[in-house]
Amino acid sequence: MKKKLNSKIISNIKINQMSRVVPTKLTSYSPLPVGVSNKNFEISYASIIPANSSSSTRFTPSGTNRILFRVPAYQNCFLDNSRSCLSFTFSVDYNTSSAEAAGNGNILNPHLGTPCLFKRMIIKSPNGLVIEDITDLHILNKILDTMTPATLNRHTEGLFDGDQYLEQDLTTGQKSAQNTRQRAGVKMVYYFNHGMLSRSLQAYLPLHSMNGGNSGHAFSIELYLNDAVNVLEKIGTGSTSATKAYGLSEMKYNMTLLKADQSIIERFNNLANDSQEIVIPFSTYRSYTNGLAAQKSTVQISEACSDLRRVHTVILSSTAQSEPGTTMPTAIVFHGGNSASDADTKVKSYQLQVGSKFIYNEPIECVSDNFELLNQVINASFAKGDIKATKLDPTGGVIKFENDHFTLTSTFAYENPSQFTNGISLGSLPLVMKLELANTPGADKYLLTFSELGYNLVIKDGYLTVRDSKDISDFGY
Repeated sequence: MKKKLNSKIISNIKINQMSRVVPTKLTSYSPLPVGVSNKNFEISYASIIPANSSSSTRFTPSGTNRILFRVPAYQNCFLDNSRSCLSFTFSVDYNTSSAEAAGNGNILNPHLGTPCLFKRMIIKSPNGLVIEDITDLHILNKILDTMTPATLNRHTEGLFDGDQYLEQDLTTGQKSAQNTRQRAGVKMVYYFNHGMLSRSLQAYLPLHSMNGGNSGHAFSIELYLNDAVNVLEKIGTGSTSATKAYGLSEMKYNMTLLKADQSIIERFNNLANDSQEIVIPFSTYRSYTNGLAAQKSTVQISEACSDLRRVHTVILSSTAQSEPGTTMPTAIVFHGGNSASDADTKVKSYQLQVGSKFIYNEPIECVSDNFELLNQVINASFAKGDIKATKLDPTGGVIKFENDHFTLTSTFAYENPSQFTNGISLGSLPLVMKLELANTPGADKYLLTFSELGYNLVIKDGYLTVRDSKDISDFGY
């Protein structure tokens, strides 16, 4: 009885002590970090025009379709990717001699927006070393768009999506009004969501440290325009064959620069390691094309990179339309989903393998929906909220992922790879994808796979190189 009484007293004492705990908001302060003085940093904005044109040049897919920027090595300046972009005037051609009536013609496809404008991007160092070369960029941008937040408003990119206004909500009259404006020219922007110029890059680019050989520029950007059929959407009766085109004029690369005084530059230089290297992690993409002739297919991908983060595979058609249509261009439609229109390419099961290890303990199977595959896309996005692929597509009565947003996406990273390096290295082993379809696919179907690869951008003595982000011996699972 005494023991029970003592234990009860002790319990009461503990409760009384807990009741007198000081609130955490009175004791746990999280003061903001002390920043440098504005005397040390000066923000400025600089715009450059393409090196292969004048300010009046109009770039077109059938004319001057290559856009070249030479980014200057501004003294003591850092480039802030998160607030830098391309801007231009987008305009569509139309037949003036036959007085093409309003409501007929072409507009920038509202499904795709400006991310579909470029089909290839190359970044080179001043001495000609290729830092990045991304082909099928418009396909990659569409894949990345399906993994963006569902509420993201991107109207400045010509993408009518997000919670504010949906593409399918555009009326015939509104599309006609867009055609009228785009004939005269509309200002639009293009954001880099990939590579060393990505808006999510976790570092400022030290332009002043990239002046190798005193060439005066830090790096060059080459962009190649996409075909008009993959960019435009027809409204009304469309346009005559000679005017189914578009052009970009007043092209600029708008850069947000942070100019630092000498004290900051000295601190920055001291951050370099013993070899006097500046190392900036970034990710880029490499694409592979494989045939899809049988119901069951096995595809191998070999990567020497030691930081393989994600793979995205889409099923495409090689049968391209000859002129703009009223919906998604056939060459950019993603097949394989559970929609009724994809009976010959419906994915039945999906598995990845590295050596003797299967990524999934059993193949992901699709019976009546694509829910399990969608979960892998959500996992790979590392998004905090809903992504666009989960939105309802009112035209088909299913979520967008089961229609034109369908991708086979997997991640090998256990944490957001934009935060720190945690991908895998295949070493000498290939990544094997085993795919089974519900039926034998059509002869025009093929697979396009993008590997997301993590590298280090290394700056030394003014020159840029690309290096593996991990020791090559750290491979496999």
